[in-house]
Amino acid sequence: MLAFFQRVAEAIAEGKPGVVLTVMRAEGVENQQFIGKHFLLTSQGVWSDNEIPAWVKVFWQDNPLESLVKEGAQCQYYELHGGKAQLFIDPLEGSPRMIILGGGHIAQPLATMASLSGFSVTLVDDRPIFAYKERFPTAEQVICATFSKALAEMAWLANTYVVIVTRGHRWDEECLRGVIEKPLDYLGMIGSLRRVKAVLEKIVEEGFSSEAAESVHSPIGLNIGAQTPAEIAISIMAEIINQRRGGKAAIAAMKRRL
Repeated sequence: MLAFFQRVAEAIAEGKPGVVLTVMRAEGVENQQFIGKHFLLTSQGVWSDNEIPAWVKVFWQDNPLESLVKEGAQCQYYELHGGKAQLFIDPLEGSPRMIILGGGHIAQPLATMASLSGFSVTLVDDRPIFAYKERFPTAEQVICATFSKALAEMAWLANTYVVIVTRGHRWDEECLRGVIEKPLDYLGMIGSLRRVKAVLEKIVEEGFSSEAAESVHSPIGLNIGAQTPAEIAISIMAEIINQRRGGKAAIAAMKRRL
């Protein structure tokens, strides 16, 4: 049993989608032995430190993992040959990660709010006077390096949210090149409509797809009339939580034609 939960802990640390399936009840003499047993379902398959019945493998094949994770913890009945089983499905959910690119005035309250909301925060800026731990005490990691270097050296896991709040076009473009094709749960960029349009058009001209460019959330944040850095950070966090939890709030971003 210890080996099973070590394997679960590893899956959580990797940030990959998965569920723990527990057999609560089972009909049929041949299935009684699996009552109370746990099975780890990931994109690689089914793992357990017990014998794995054929029907658990079929369940994994028949049920898209992303759907099971999105539906949350639940009990489900599954038809077996000559009976049925009651399964408890418990999605694995590691800490979501937020990467904040730019260490200015908005980044400070955003890092604090993200940490309070359960995110593991990484802050990146190329200026030593902005990127240091004392300025971002709640961040798990503060990186002082060029954006391109920092992004090239990162491990890209599932459940990652990126917020671009740099000081200008040049750095926005540098950041977008490093993240726009990564498997992100959210990518948002601050800036005026004119600045954002110019940056995204440049990215498309360089060969990145217009579909990827149009997926960027900008103007960033929910439209709550935010003006101060703290208010803007609140609007950004609200949009990210809205997306993460499947909320219904209207976002400020507009459809762009690139």
